[in-house]
Amino acid sequence: GLNYSVSVPSSGAYTVQLRLAAPSAGGSLHLGFNRSHVWTVVPVPATGGWQTWRTVDVPVSLTAGTQLITLLFDTDGFNVSRLVVTGGTGGSGTSP
Repeated sequence: GLNYSVSVPSSGAYTVQLRLAAPSAGGSLHLGFNRSHVWTVVPVPATGGWQTWRTVDVPVSLTAGTQLITLLFDTDGFNVSRLVVTGGTGGSGTSP
């Protein structure tokens, strides 16, 4: 899987925005935090091509501090270009 670290300014509701591209539907990944083994399944929609991007929003509840985000890929057949965390009291973190 891939790991990303983000700084969360305050505990609360956030949105993980995944920028995905997939020629066909059926792919999926798991999104987890701090190696807790609590996972959110994210279905990957068909976007029409390997470089046709769509943002998929995943609502999460996070506590303040540094959060380690892990993406585990259940299937292949899609690209991930970036991951952005938004919400809370105005802070956001981003990964390359």
